[in-house]
Amino acid sequence: MSQGVHDNDGGDEKSILVFIVIPSHAEDETLLPDKVKDKWIREAQTIFAKLFTGSTAFDARAGSYWSETKSKILWDKPVIVESWARVEIATDLQTLASIHKLALGIKAKMNQECVMVGIDSVIHFI
Repeated sequence: MSQGVHDNDGGDEKSILVFIVIPSHAEDETLLPDKVKDKWIREAQTIFAKLFTGSTAFDARAGSYWSETKSKILWDKPVIVESWARVEIATDLQTLASIHKLALGIKAKMNQECVMVGIDSVIHFI
């Protein structure tokens, strides 16, 4: 666990939003089983809790992604896992490596073209 992660008392330190998108469909547009989706939601929440002291997961109404490889929109009903984090923790190299590893796992195991991660006002398609 990151050192000092639990000492944020809501004071003057700047916090930023960190999130990852858990898809509902594979790249081939087949619906993923709830068991698979739930595993990765729990995994993301566990990692975010360890890194940032907690997380919130919520269903998005709908999602869309322009697939360069398929030249069309892929539709989805994703779950967003998010945390508010202190800047120095969210931008720490070990933290970023943990989030990157999580995204690569989701990409591989859920058969995705990419996985969206947001850190502050920057999005990454991993």
